[in-house]
Amino acid sequence: MTCSSCSYVDEENRRVRDQFECRVCRKNLHADVNAARNLKERFLAGWAVSRGGKEQALRRQVNVSIANLSSARYRSLWSKGAQLTRPKPLFSGGFG
Repeated sequence: MTCSSCSYVDEENRRVRDQFECRVCRKNLHADVNAARNLKERFLAGWAVSRGGKEQALRRQVNVSIANLSSARYRSLWSKGAQLTRPKPLFSGGFG
């Protein structure tokens, strides 16, 4: 499921049938509202379901995702995630 706020796609974003929560930006919406926002965005961006429409849609999604990676908001989110994966020493001062 695609987040209408940050465009992150993951099936886990929609664990409950009528509730949507993005695992990246934590946007919490009713699933139908999220879907309506995605449809509106696609319509306004010219994502017509016609010949070549799927390729155009994929190209646009990749470009949006790449642009998001360079934004300050996503750098902040990635740095938070990176901090969780760094090993933490048991003793910061050593033994002596």
